[in-house]
Amino acid sequence: MTTCRLDLNLMLVVLFGVSLSALGCPYPSGAKVVPEVICAHGTAQLLLSVERGDEDYKIASGGVQVDYVIRGGGQEIRPPPVFPPITGPGEDQYVTDFPALGPGRYEVTVSAGVTSSPNGSPVTKSATFPPLPLIVLKVESLLPDNIEREVDDGDGNSDTRLFVVDISATAGDVVTVTATPFPNVAEADLPSCWTLTGGIGVGKLQRTIDRTTPSKTVLKCECGTSGKETTVYVVACRWSALADAVGAIGHAWWHFEIEPDSAIDGVIRKIQNSLTPFVDQDGGFYPVITGSPILCPGKVVIGPQVIGSTTNVHAATAGHDWEIEEEFKFATLLSGLTECRSFWVNSGTYNIAARNCVYGVCRIGRACPVANPEMHAFNCPDFWTTQHINDWLETLP
Repeated sequence: MTTCRLDLNLMLVVLFGVSLSALGCPYPSGAKVVPEVICAHGTAQLLLSVERGDEDYKIASGGVQVDYVIRGGGQEIRPPPVFPPITGPGEDQYVTDFPALGPGRYEVTVSAGVTSSPNGSPVTKSATFPPLPLIVLKVESLLPDNIEREVDDGDGNSDTRLFVVDISATAGDVVTVTATPFPNVAEADLPSCWTLTGGIGVGKLQRTIDRTTPSKTVLKCECGTSGKETTVYVVACRWSALADAVGAIGHAWWHFEIEPDSAIDGVIRKIQNSLTPFVDQDGGFYPVITGSPILCPGKVVIGPQVIGSTTNVHAATAGHDWEIEEEFKFATLLSGLTECRSFWVNSGTYNIAARNCVYGVCRIGRACPVANPEMHAFNCPDFWTTQHINDWLETLP
């Protein structure tokens, strides 16, 4: 971990005068404006350097005492005084760590006293130097600009967050993720230990994600002991209706899909684990007993859509994909998956004339608002056949 320090240099001078410099800015006397020192949360450290010249140690025979106080953010911290030795020329350094110094703006005030006995009686020369500004930073947030849906990632850690953004058909469209420091400082003033990784770009406060391609992007921002991690999924969702009108036994079925594939476990499983078996799988409505009479119990089969009691799989003679590109595309997918699971749990009666596999496709399609207009426009005769839906699907652009 990189330590950010506020460096103070105290130089004893002949005739027990004192001077102070911080960040190369001397303090011979009076007020002096110095740059703000910006440190990371958990790494603030004060380094006090005391330098003795060739004659200083002789003159400062009574000793040297340095006091400093840190004020700000409702806190006042007074570290123990520092008593540099006066044994001879040289330099001593004293380091004080402030890992508990919370994020905020502070002022560090330093006072120094040099005691000497030029005429046999102790004389003390002291000075209090103008406050030195200090900022202790933390990562306040790391958020996308378009929060369509946040998903609980389940880890119980508020510093890690998960977002889902629908894919865009507009060329050049991006998701912008912004890191916000507290207190707020300009990007150019961030300390070297502030890092931002992930996404497109090299900035320390902003990165972008291509919104025209399905993806998973993990971004991390760290500053000392504070940090945030944000995962953004750009998802593309699709629902398909398919039909096989060839052979003695026709069939109609549906298919749900989401990209990237990692969104199944990374997003859907976290929202509702019971929906994951219905994604990237075919689904269709069958009679429980093949070749049964007109009425019998029905079942929803998830997976390969087999022909009758064989192991052969239906091949589509017609089909149509609905790219879910309306305002709430991911929400549309969840609606369809929820209906699919409900149908699978309670499939009801299979009726070869009116509640057959074509009914199953229409039921699931109408649960997806994007397919709703077309599905309601599909007006078959009382006896719905796979040939009807096959012919209808072929008319769709």
